[in-house]
Formats: sequence, C-alpha cells, structure tokens
Amino acid sequence: MTEASAKDLFGTDDPPPARRSLRAGAVSAILEDGNLRSICFGGIEVLRAINYLARDTGWGTYAPLITELRVTESPARFAVTYRARCEGPEGRFDYDMTTSGAADGVVAMVASGLAVSDFPTNRIGFVLLHPAEVAGLPLAIETSQGARISLRFPEQIDPNAPATDIAAMTHAPEPGLSVRVAMTGDAFEMEDQRNWADASFKTFVRPLSRPKPYVLTKGTQDHQSVTVTIAAAQPGAGGNIAKAGDPRLRWGPVIGAMPQMALFADRPEALAGDAARLPRGIAQRLVLRWVPGQGAVELAAGLALATAIGAAPVVEAIFPAHDATAEVAALMQALGRDNPPRDLLVAPRREFKTSPTASLPPGEVPVDNLVSALRAAGFTGRVVAGTTSFFTEFNRNPPGPLADGVYFGGCGIVHAADDVSAMQTLSVYPAILASAAHLSGGRPIWLGPCTLGARHAPYGASVAANPQNKRIAMAENDPRHAALFGAAYAVGLAAACAGSAVVCLILAAPFGPFGVIGVEQRPVPLLTVQTTLAAAAGCVRREATCPGLAVVAWDSGGLTHMLASNIGEAAVRPNLPQTGQARLLAADGSWVATPVDGLVLKPYRTALITFSSECEA
Repeated sequence: MTEASAKDLFGTDDPPPARRSLRAGAVSAILEDGNLRSICFGGIEVLRAINYLARDTGWGTYAPLITELRVTESPARFAVTYRARCEGPEGRFDYDMTTSGAADGVVAMVASGLAVSDFPTNRIGFVLLHPAEVAGLPLAIETSQGARISLRFPEQIDPNAPATDIAAMTHAPEPGLSVRVAMTGDAFEMEDQRNWADASFKTFVRPLSRPKPYVLTKGTQDHQSVTVTIAAAQPGAGGNIAKAGDPRLRWGPVIGAMPQMALFADRPEALAGDAARLPRGIAQRLVLRWVPGQGAVELAAGLALATAIGAAPVVEAIFPAHDATAEVAALMQALGRDNPPRDLLVAPRREFKTSPTASLPPGEVPVDNLVSALRAAGFTGRVVAGTTSFFTEFNRNPPGPLADGVYFGGCGIVHAADDVSAMQTLSVYPAILASAAHLSGGRPIWLGPCTLGARHAPYGASVAANPQNKRIAMAENDPRHAALFGAAYAVGLAAACAGSAVVCLILAAPFGPFGVIGVEQRPVPLLTVQTTLAAAAGCVRREATCPGLAVVAWDSGGLTHMLASNIGEAAVRPNLPQTGQARLLAADGSWVATPVDGLVLKPYRTALITFSSECEA
C-alpha cells in the first residue's frame, strides 16, 4: 500500500489540534484546546463535548491563547487548569478554567472570566453537545424556575429549539446508565444541530431570543459551570458496558439505483478552466446559476462546458420572488426557445441569509407561485424547488407541493473544522434525508452542493478567511477538499444516500475552490471519485456496510464494485473475497493496484474493490 504524507491526506502541513486522553476509573475524555470531547463512561459516549467558547459579533470563534496549563492524573481522578486570553480587534476577554473528572462519575468544568476591555460578543460560555445517536431517547429537563419537564430528543430534525430555559437535563444513553448535566451562570437552551449536519444536539448559554451582539463592559466578571453526574444502575457496571464492533464488510440486497452525478457552477471561477482537463462523462448534469439581469450570453460558457463533458445543462434560477410572472418571463427569455434545459432548480433569493421558521418576508410570494408561473409560461421540464443554502433553511421553510422535486445543500465545517467533527457530519445525512422526505411528501431529492468548505455564510457577514490554509470553520477554502480526506468525505456522502430518495448528487464544481480541478489548476483526488460514481449512475445499488468505513456498492457487468473509504481515526482491515481485485486511491488521483489479501485501509484512504457478483457476503 502506498504511504501518504500529511499534505497528501489533508492538503496542508498545519498540524491538527493536540489531543490528550484523560481517565479516572470508568470515566474517560479527550482534552483538546482546553475543552473536553468524547466524554465516556465504560466506553459509552455520554456527551460528545463540553466547550467553553467566546464568539465575536460575526459569530466567529476566538482561538484562545492558553497559558499555565497543568494536567494531573491518578487512577481515581484527573484535573486540568489553565488561563486563557481571547483577544482581537473588538476587545479582550480572559478566563481561568478548572476541569476535573472522578471515578465516581462526576465531571466538572468551572470558568471564571473577566472583560479586560469592553468586549462585544454574540455569545460567551459553555456549549454542551449530546451525540446525535440519542435522537428519540427520553430527556428530563429541569428549568431555572425549578419545573420538571419530560421530553424526548427529536427524531425528525427540529427546526426550532427542542428545549429552553434549561438548568439541568438527564438522559439514559444506555439501559442502566443515567447522565445528569447541571449548568450555572445563565439560562441555557437547546438546538438540533443536525440541521447543519453536525452530529449533535447543542445546549448553549444565553438564549437566541436575547439581543445580540451585546457588550461585556470593561471589568465585568462572568462565572459559569457545568457538572456531569454519571450513574450506573449496578456498582461496577460501567467497566462492562462497552461493546466491541464487528469489523466485517457486509453487502447484501438491492436498495435501488445509483444516483446521477452533477457538477455545479454557481460563480464564474467554477467555469474558469480548460474543459479538456475534465473527462467526458464526469457528470450527467452541470448546474448553472442564473440570477435576474443575466441573459443567454452569461449562460453560454456553462452551456459550452456542459456540451464538452457530455452533461445535460441544468439552470438554478435564483428569484427575488416579488413578481412571479415578470421574473419567470425574464428567465424564459434568457433560456431562449431552442433547446431549453429539461430541469430547473428554483430558489428564492432570501435563502442566502437565514430566516425564521414558517416566515415569508413582506412583499414576497411563495415558491409555488414561481412554479405555477413557469408552467403558465410553457416550461414543460422538471422543476426542483428548494434552497441554495443548508438543510436548516429548507427545514424552516420547505417549498410547497407543486414542484417535481426538492433540493438543498450542505457543508462539513459549519460549527467545527477538526477532522473528527467534519467526518461525523456524514452520520447525520440519513436523518436529514428522512426529514426531507417527510417534509416533501417523498418527492425526489437533489442533494447538494454538499461540500467540505462553506460556499456562503447565511449566519454572518461572510465566509471565514483562510490565508494560512488551516482547518477553520465556515471557511470557503478548506485544504482537505483537494486531498485524500476530501475524496473520502465525498464517498461518505454517497454512502449516506443509500436507500433514500436522492436521484442526483452534487459534490463539486468543475474548477475553483470546490473544483475537481483545484485552485492550483491541478486535478484533485475527488475528481477520481466523481468520475467513478458518474460511471456507476443508474446501476443496481446494493446495501453495504463495514464499521469505520463508508461503503458504496453497485453491480455492473456481472461484477460488484465497491468504493470504500476510511472515515475514522483507526486503520480498518475489511474482509474481502480472495478472488477480488483492489486498487488504492493515490494523492495524484490514480488507482494503484494492491493485494486484496490483507488490505488495510488507513485513515482517510479510499479503495475501489471489484469481485464477482456471485460472491457471498
């Protein structure tokens, strides 16, 4: 197997955050950037993270300067203390943190902060993450007024706050295991972060209903704490709760057809490259954006590229949605009478910024009015309605029933940009697609663009700058897109669509920061994944799973083909038919033959495996 450097894997030499494992009896956690993640009891994850964050007025997160870090451990207890400084153009805020964990199941974090100057902020304080796997489980809430409320973590993704005014909450991640989390300092509330593809339910300080930004005046002190109390039904049970995963690769019944693949061009740089560098057949469709004021000339470059790669052009029309008849007339004029596209994606312009649930701005018409106007104007192709933005906006304001299908996009680094969190977003897409199917009445779904980087910023002024090519949340240029990590992430998205209503998958642009030809005008490994999936479009799809791997399986020519990517931090050795063939994806996008016997997929590596369809799983 070919080895891969950090640059091959991640597109950057910038190291990931340092991590340290902590343990006290059955309690374990990972210390990262002064915060705790993956808090476990007997190997069972009880909380995904406890973070203490300071946000600026644009929702950017300060990277604290940590000093005087001290860590002590014994078999029965661990403790961490440090000082931290959050400083930027808007001001300075310092805090002291004390963290402890004990074998009796109590984990605590206490923060004491001081505004060294006037400090404008959208939020300062603790953020708790429950893993997305708790969806549907009972949840007991204690309010700041002492009331007790019995709820459940939502199964269908909730566009609103599942719980507010939280002082403490209790859930049972496994039978016989109780986890109570108590907070002090201010009122907390919860949101379903699966809306943004985060693999968590987030509970945070300071309700969103309060004014923001707000200012901590110079000299203001801020004290907050979080105490987690974990209790097993039987003494000593915690050490025996963990389950061993089954590492076997399994494949089985037919679960539909492989989706068609599209590329997207929502800005000029997505088309600014040599079409000869794109293999013909790389996509079944090319999505071209149209906004009022554009005409046939602006669409010409995209139409020419679609012809060059053998893709059907699809126009994504972004409407002000004030006068449906006039706006549709302008679109129809730009499309012309000769050879209009067979598919249109339709979205209101307001989707570039977030909006409240079930709201329609004054003077704006529903999306169904646009669909009706298109039909009245003589458009006979498919109309797919949705949002240019994330599932969040689709969930808050889904399109009406008149469109033939629905669409929305996604981003892997909305709230966190570390490697683990980015890959964890893949686990949420089945829930996103199930919720979307419920909202749309089971209509076909066009999923995407789904990218690692952020194409736009619905919740702030702009996407984050990334001049040093690091891992930064909500950055447009994520270095991992152009590396083996990005290829594995794309396979994970394709795997997450298994058994869903997705008929078209959109993962990349032709050129540019989201391109299969990257910003340096070189092919990226994702080009190979895109081409492989496009060649499989329409083939019989099979169910396929293996712990630690994202697997996409399909039949073609009497053979079963599998794209398998390691999306975790540990190497995986899948069991494979000895008569099969395996090839490993290299950093230059080529496939390198590798022995099937003893194949080990290291983190973020991808293999293409082929064997007779008659082989048994």
